[in-house]
Amino acid sequence: MFDSTPFKSVRPAGQNEIIHALVSGRGSAKQNRAARGRLLDLIALWNDDVSLLRSEVELETDWGPFELADITPAYFDAYGARRVFCRFVFHGEPKDRFHFEQILFERLNRITSWKFAPRAETTDTD
Repeated sequence: MFDSTPFKSVRPAGQNEIIHALVSGRGSAKQNRAARGRLLDLIALWNDDVSLLRSEVELETDWGPFELADITPAYFDAYGARRVFCRFVFHGEPKDRFHFEQILFERLNRITSWKFAPRAETTDTD
């Protein structure tokens, strides 16, 4: 069947090509599995301007191996609070990830409440 999606999508200003490829999900299934291992998807509770959340998160993540790749208003919860989807890319050794995730959570919780985003199940066969 013909796939009408373009080979390349327009990269937002300020986002490097590697992160854009990870976020847009382009590449082989094997590359996508490896990329998912570097991604951390979190949901923030945030009722203010999303650009303010972006600047707050970037201040808290300028120290280490996690880089904010995407931030998108997601939905309003049952209590009317806005939830914001944030995707981070890990630029470190896999064995060190858990340690740095704990530090990231501590720093992000200075801003607002966070939780892991549910991950869609995939059926890659590579």
